[in-house]
Amino acid sequence: MKIDLTNRVALITGSSQGIGREIALQLAQCGANVVITSNDNTSLKKTENEFLSLGASVFAVEGDACVEKNIEYIVSESVQRFGKIDILINNVGHIGRVDSFENFSASDWMSLFQLNVMSGVSFTQKVLPSIKNNKWGRIVFISSEKGIEPGKGMAPYAMTKTAQLSLVKSLANELGEYGITVNSVSPGVIVTPAW
Repeated sequence: MKIDLTNRVALITGSSQGIGREIALQLAQCGANVVITSNDNTSLKKTENEFLSLGASVFAVEGDACVEKNIEYIVSESVQRFGKIDILINNVGHIGRVDSFENFSASDWMSLFQLNVMSGVSFTQKVLPSIKNNKWGRIVFISSEKGIEPGKGMAPYAMTKTAQLSLVKSLANELGEYGITVNSVSPGVIVTPAW
């Protein structure tokens, strides 16, 4: 079954490859205008060209999801290009390294929290004015099974994914009255280039 997303605009973070790329492709095939993002301009342009060759309506914006000004730029360029944002997929993230709890430094914890949690917070805050104005919106966080059932040697990653799940519940309660749904998807292992 294909969902008709004609005239909808979807911004997918971390979408030049892997899970994000596939999400963007599926949304484009349903008729959405898609914005793909990455801090890797080479893979971003490659993916944009692939999508264009398939006839997709795609717009690529380079930026680092851990830099607030980059997030502002990505969102403003997207709204300027398409006039609005209807759908936000907070996909960008990283597992980090697998190690014993005592070997993780404060920097390890903070950098992973910044990427996996705060990037989603910032992107969501920046797109909300557009989505609220539409009186319809979809926000999805790509979490992980590790946020529900943490594994060995992945304490910082599991903690960030659990934080995402809590954030999703809070946002769902707060934004429902505006016609905005907020959900999370918690996949297990998916074989991607990152894996």
